[in-house]
Amino acid sequence: MAAAFNKLGQQVNGQRRIVSDPPLRSRLKDLLPGDDAEDLFERIHEWVHIDRRSPQSDRRQLLQQFKVVDMARKVIGVGSVGTWAWIVLREGRDEADPLFLQAKEAQASVLERFVGKSTYASCGERVVAGQHLMQASSDIFLGWVPSDGVDGVGRHSYVRHLKD
Repeated sequence: MAAAFNKLGQQVNGQRRIVSDPPLRSRLKDLLPGDDAEDLFERIHEWVHIDRRSPQSDRRQLLQQFKVVDMARKVIGVGSVGTWAWIVLREGRDEADPLFLQAKEAQASVLERFVGKSTYASCGERVVAGQHLMQASSDIFLGWVPSDGVDGVGRHSYVRHLKD
């Protein structure tokens, strides 16, 4: 995790922060002025708490030991143009214990028009189920969460450990 922090973060006044690198990565506090940023931070903070159904309870317990300290919007590649993604810096027992999570929008499968709508209630849940099927050992923090996006639009998303 130190390697990811060295690439994406820095210490500012004794606190860990994500470093903005527009247009690829922009801190929430750099995107919006004052109170708007604080309001949005709180909404995203609530949003990134992974749905109670995922991941497993032992992993939820682990995640609850990490507090959210910073967030940034991140451009993630050409396959995800038009979707949104956030990276979330969490801190555990001290500043030497960082954890980066990625919250990424999940849209309807491109196969839906050929094979019909997914049986999963959430596109995020479908993505997570697919990851579990394809990977012998998946991300321990992998989970989904349906919620309103930061723009007030209902979205389906999944959360995972960020490996930049």
